[in-house]
Amino acid sequence: QELVFMFKNAAKTYKIDEKILMAVAHKESTFNAKAHGGSGSLGMMQVMPSTGERYGLGEEQLLDAETSINFGAMYLSERIAAYGGDLTKGFSAYNQGSVKVNRGTYSTRYANRIIGTINGINSYLTSNGYGLGY
Repeated sequence: QELVFMFKNAAKTYKIDEKILMAVAHKESTFNAKAHGGSGSLGMMQVMPSTGERYGLGEEQLLDAETSINFGAMYLSERIAAYGGDLTKGFSAYNQGSVKVNRGTYSTRYANRIIGTINGINSYLTSNGYGLGY
């Protein structure tokens, strides 16, 4: 319940659907705040330390669940807005970087996995009594 609260707050603050944030956290780290990715990414939202540094966040902060969720929400919201609301391009930029998306050399596999997970998140939340009302 605490994580759901964090996702809802971050979603409201950064004007992004909470289910998007939950889907990314599920795919990136299976909701593990202390996750370390093979490429060096950190935390629940699997942010690269160099990306965090550009925004003033150190490695310890990226391993904090609330900070990771809030940063992920802000960064995802920025990526999606940068591509005019195109979720596929926004998710791809989050995962592979904006340079690849801008060049047209990105894969849509990650974005498709996230989009497919959103329905599962809806089902989980509804069946566990969290509801989806705003």
